[in-house]
Amino acid sequence: MPKYYPSQGEIKMDDDSNVLVSQSFSYEHISTATTTDVKSSAGSLHSITINSATAGSKIVVFDGEVGRQIIAEIITGSNTDPISLVYDVDFDTQLTIVTSGSAQDITVAYK
Repeated sequence: MPKYYPSQGEIKMDDDSNVLVSQSFSYEHISTATTTDVKSSAGSLHSITINSATAGSKIVVFDGEVGRQIIAEIITGSNTDPISLVYDVDFDTQLTIVTSGSAQDITVAYK
């Protein structure tokens, strides 16, 4: 069985010497209407934070290329407060996000 050697800063202990598990995510900031290949291999979608959006803007999240398996389809309202949508789901092929409409700004957290 191969041994696992954690990288520096990956293991943290609390005051009682209990191991704390930390999850770190990569992110992609999207601020235009576009198609974005966020990750080109299998992984996990943690969350999508809608930093700002215009009513009627659309965000479609695919497992694979556009037109493949849809993970989520989000129609935004005209809310000025940021909101995070937590998914914590795995994707098998790649993570692709299509944004349409105007004046939207989102951040995608993934592994």
